[in-house]
Amino acid sequence: MVKVRRYDTSFPEVVKGLISGIEKNDMLLVCYINVQENARKRGLMIGGNRILEVFRPDYAIRVWEADIEAGVDVPVRIHVCEGSDGYTYARYQEPSQTFAPYENDALASWHRTRPDLREDCREWRARVGRTSANRESGRVMVKLRKYDAPFLEVVEGLIAGVEENEMLLVAHVDVQKNARKKGIEVGANQVLEIFRPDYAVRVWEADIEAGVDIPIRIHVYEGSDGHTYARYREPSETFVPYENDALSALGAELDPIFAGILERGAVKRPTSFEKAQVEPRP
Repeated sequence: MVKVRRYDTSFPEVVKGLISGIEKNDMLLVCYINVQENARKRGLMIGGNRILEVFRPDYAIRVWEADIEAGVDVPVRIHVCEGSDGYTYARYQEPSQTFAPYENDALASWHRTRPDLREDCREWRARVGRTSANRESGRVMVKLRKYDAPFLEVVEGLIAGVEENEMLLVAHVDVQKNARKKGIEVGANQVLEIFRPDYAVRVWEADIEAGVDIPIRIHVYEGSDGHTYARYREPSETFVPYENDALSALGAELDPIFAGILERGAVKRPTSFEKAQVEPRP
């Protein structure tokens, strides 16, 4: 269910054209990830590889209002890479397919105008196992963590957890700031995108289509009750649709790493007063 487009033009021209298309279609390039450069910093040499993350604050609000869990699925990703055959490829999952598992009319309003896609939607939900029956049976598609600490402290802790678990903060999106630029006020809201180049190579080798599902996102936001919440989809759950043993094994390997990162967000940072009590006096 991942769309692929092959281009005869060079990799840089394709990327430039896609970015131009984002602007012409009144969308926002939320994030631009130079995967090739990130890999080079880790001593890995790969071909042209970029991730363009595309959305718009007003659409994001509609997603959250329909189903806050779906916040882990926006922005929409376009994975652009150079193929060994000399062509440039762009892969992405259509928003309609992205939101199909939530079985939510507000997210999947295209059902009313695209009856030809209804059966595809049913097959996709069955394949990924993300159905209302699974929700009712207690299967967790999107994990939720509630924190008592202030929003910025949680974000700081999560970022520390990324480093401590030897992962890479690939992108850090300040959703609140992006919304403000468009004249929209929302509460504290950020997205952390986390992965590592060597793990990414393993994903591509197992199934190049799965490149649209990495990095793994953690959506952090301030709730109306004053608590800070973090939602994310475990790597093992992320890779379920691909029915691939190598990806299943990788997901099982990564799950405890991400659990450790989420746990780090709950670690209490000492106040300046508490620090003064333990710091040695001169």
